[in-house]
Amino acid sequence: MTPALTPLMTLEVVVAPPVSVDPGTPGRRFIPIVGGTVSGGLEGQVLAGGGDWQTLWADGRMDISAHYILDITGHGTVEIRSEGVRAGPPEVLAALARGEAVDP
Repeated sequence: MTPALTPLMTLEVVVAPPVSVDPGTPGRRFIPIVGGTVSGGLEGQVLAGGGDWQTLWADGRMDISAHYILDITGHGTVEIRSEGVRAGPPEVLAALARGEAVDP
C-alpha cells in the first residue's frame, strides 16, 4: 500500500536578480534569497541571506544547490539544503531560459 503524503508547508521565496559568477560553459550563477513566507502546516519566515547556486550546462540542464534558513513560529530556525537537477525536453528548457512559463 502506498502511504498518503500531506504537505508540511508552502514556501513563497523572494529572490534578488541573478548574479553571474561565470558566463562560460558550464556557467555558474547565484540567486540571492532575500526573504519570504512559510505557510500551510507550519508558519513563519524565510530569512534573508540564503541562496541558490546554479551550474548551467550547454544542453540546458541546470544543477541546483539551495541553502537557506526558515524561522518557524514557535519552533525556532531550521537550516534547509536542497540539491537537484532541472532537465527536460530541449524546447521546454529553451522556453524557461527565455523566462517563459511552461506547462508543469
